[in-house]
Amino acid sequence: MKLLFSLFILLFTFSINSQTIAVGPVLGLNIIAVEKQQSGDNFQLGLHVGGAIDYKINNLISIESGIYLTQKRQLTTDADTSVASFLSFLGPDISVPGIDLNTYSTIESRQSQSYIEIPVLAVLNFSGFRLSAGMYAGFMVSSKRKDKITSDTPLLSTIDLDTLLGLGGVGGAGGLFSAFLPKANEESFSETTDKNNLKAFDFGLRAGLGYQKNEFGFYASYNFGFSDFRKDGLNDVIKRHQSFQLSIRYMLPVKKKSKSSS
Repeated sequence: MKLLFSLFILLFTFSINSQTIAVGPVLGLNIIAVEKQQSGDNFQLGLHVGGAIDYKINNLISIESGIYLTQKRQLTTDADTSVASFLSFLGPDISVPGIDLNTYSTIESRQSQSYIEIPVLAVLNFSGFRLSAGMYAGFMVSSKRKDKITSDTPLLSTIDLDTLLGLGGVGGAGGLFSAFLPKANEESFSETTDKNNLKAFDFGLRAGLGYQKNEFGFYASYNFGFSDFRKDGLNDVIKRHQSFQLSIRYMLPVKKKSKSSS
């Protein structure tokens, strides 16, 4: 935070002494790698929209900032194994040789967060190309998580208890036990906007390359978050926000009025 504050002070100082200030709207896509797989990464798209401010120090160097509303996403998968619920009264360590008495559960969570993000970047200008690098700070304003819970009980997939006990078939009480048992394979869904397990502040590095032709510009950049976006992720693999950004912008110069000489 101290570094960001110092950069803002420098930005303000440069704006006083600069010859040209340019401002304009920015709109773009976030390309987010949410999961790594053997066949390749799984990507999702988000949006960012806001305004940029460019303080031109000289023809070579600029300081750029702005304020953006940006979407960030994550995909997490957790697995759990427990004794099948209808056998849990027999104890957590029950086992029968050759028979799988467990229920296997998988929770796939898709996390979507919105941040107010403020970058401070140093920019090198050459022949219309702009090479930028610096830091960003983000403040979370909303969050939504969707969970898909999948449960699989192999015992119920391979054994029909009604038939085994002679209750199935014509004239039998077919389905008597099955009606009181959980399904062999189940899927359920839930959704929450709870932010208790999420950090409200995110910060990291941003670097990019762009091209500005008069007012119109196209930019590609990469954001790399420093910290885990979860509060309870200290003893786990770090889950940080990372994304590629593609942006278009329309910058209008605001020239300073020259002082009249006496």
